[in-house]
Amino acid sequence: MNARIKRTAGAALRTAVVALALGTAVSPTAAFDRGSSNIGITLGAGRALDRDYTVVGGRFGYYAADGFEVALAGELWRGNDPDIYKLTPEVRYVWYQLAPVQPYVGGFYSRTVYDGLPDRNSYGAKGGAYFAVSHNASLGVGLVYERIENCQRATYRNCSQTYPEVGFHVRF
Repeated sequence: MNARIKRTAGAALRTAVVALALGTAVSPTAAFDRGSSNIGITLGAGRALDRDYTVVGGRFGYYAADGFEVALAGELWRGNDPDIYKLTPEVRYVWYQLAPVQPYVGGFYSRTVYDGLPDRNSYGAKGGAYFAVSHNASLGVGLVYERIENCQRATYRNCSQTYPEVGFHVRF
């Protein structure tokens, strides 16, 4: 889990730089209005299958209704064998009316493809809060629960995991 924390903290820092560069003026509540979008970038380290990896990824979210986001995230895990690819559609609801702290809950389904090994599906839930950093950016802190679908305990040490979620979100 320590590698995951380092990865998400590193991603938040790098995304903060992008937020400062974009600098679009959006009010904290308008950021969650229907039609708003946001992006996220991941670059960091991760550990899977008892091996260390470099993780590169991205996320795009769109608010289909006020406070209701649909998003798609992708990750590439490189630098070891096997290569790993992860695609995750997600839904999330943000109580944006409660500024300056805006709680959220969400759910997701993930498909992980291993180069040369059987693919894996997982699903889960998350919850946390956004804290406004500027008019177009916020820091999100939360907790994620993820469970491997059709998990065989002979293959995986743990069929579920709980881990922190830290992200810096830029809205436009």
